[in-house]
Amino acid sequence: MYKYNPQCFHASLIKNGLLYNNNVYQSNLLLRSYIKSQSFIEAHKLLHLLPHPNLVSYNTILSGFFKSSLLLSQALNFFDSIPQKNCQSWNIVISGFAQHQRLQQALTHFIKMRRFSIKPDNYTYSIVLPCCDFESGKQVHAEVVKVFNLSDEFLGTNLLRMYSGLGEMDSAKKVFDEMRMRDLVTWNALIFCYSKCGMGHVGVELFRQMGIEGVNVGDQPKLNWQPHGRVANPHGKRKAKEVGMSWQAMRLELAAMRLAMRQQQRRTPKIATSFDPFHKNASLFD
Repeated sequence: MYKYNPQCFHASLIKNGLLYNNNVYQSNLLLRSYIKSQSFIEAHKLLHLLPHPNLVSYNTILSGFFKSSLLLSQALNFFDSIPQKNCQSWNIVISGFAQHQRLQQALTHFIKMRRFSIKPDNYTYSIVLPCCDFESGKQVHAEVVKVFNLSDEFLGTNLLRMYSGLGEMDSAKKVFDEMRMRDLVTWNALIFCYSKCGMGHVGVELFRQMGIEGVNVGDQPKLNWQPHGRVANPHGKRKAKEVGMSWQAMRLELAAMRLAMRQQQRRTPKIATSFDPFHKNASLFD
């Protein structure tokens, strides 16, 4: 009930002596309640009344400001007023600008973050990568390799998505090849990127390679990829040459591959000469 009526929650905390008495946890819950109801003025007033607000208090209000494109200037003013900012504070700002398609401002604040000697985490890089053009993307890539050495599957996947979004499939494939660990999401992302660039035949070969390397794809080919964010990169307008298969044709080809493999298995049930990478119990060593 309180999350829909912050005033009632506020009154209850005062009545029970849980507010303004060094109870930062309850105070932050109330701040979050005000932000969810878009009561920014009340939230700001409450922040100034708290005897010892912490970074969670400030970041809660900051994240609320960035949910609306009409409040970006207020959000920046509030961000500047935060006494000590941490990585999460900068992530909120960078993510806020990225979600509202202010890509240059997102990149600018990433650079400022580095100048203030705040160490980015893997989420920071994942926010910033979709905002990059090819040159800035290479610089961020170099920093990711220096910090994580491509041991982070999540970051590696976002790197190849960035390059593919710019039409740089050779660079995307190089990232893929250099990754120490590649999960199903990584494979799916690269297959999707090739098909989106009109190179579905390469995606089909990758799907075959998944089976050879023993990647479990489940009962059905999991070809759909949902991006981690809503950022649309305008730098990716340069289209790849329309060669090979379309995405729909690639799916039909994969379905045909599966049917052919099953028919071959029925013809020669006693000899394990065919391999179905789509089957959940598929093994090369039956």
